[in-house]
Amino acid sequence: VGIFGLLLMPLVGKFLNRMNLRLLISFGFAVLASVMFMMSSLNADASFIQQATPRLIQGIGLACFFLPLQQVLFSDVSSDELASASGLGNFLRNISGSISTAVSVWLWSERTEYHHATLVDQLQDDGAWQQWSGTLAQYGIADSGALAYTQGVIAHQAQTLAINDLARLFGIVLLLLIPVLWL
Repeated sequence: VGIFGLLLMPLVGKFLNRMNLRLLISFGFAVLASVMFMMSSLNADASFIQQATPRLIQGIGLACFFLPLQQVLFSDVSSDELASASGLGNFLRNISGSISTAVSVWLWSERTEYHHATLVDQLQDDGAWQQWSGTLAQYGIADSGALAYTQGVIAHQAQTLAINDLARLFGIVLLLLIPVLWL
């Protein structure tokens, strides 16, 4: 994430006074939403490059989001109140980050449980377990070993599907926030 953000932030900061801040924040949100949609399509076998590419692009969105947002937040604050406003802004950002992290982890857990149940149901339908356990037996994985192995595969896939759900949700939320910037 850091490399593109690190390279772009000085440029964004240099030209910040010449840009429409809402347009720049909207662009940042659009880039971040695009990254979330890219990440929502990854599977459990995604390569390092497939996982790193969206993160690199994410740095562009972050650079176009954070600096202009700070400028907008402090634009109507007088010089003598700037330190207090900065402290309050940091406090609110930290509290919001903590709450959103807790909610995200809870949603991930809930979606993981949902996908786990769905995958188990699908494995039980139409003789799928017999076919799957037969395939595992050919590789020397049988009985309780087959159950343990299958549980590991299902858990891993359920977590992947859940994180994809969250990435899709975050992308939608970011897109829905763009019009709010223009109110």
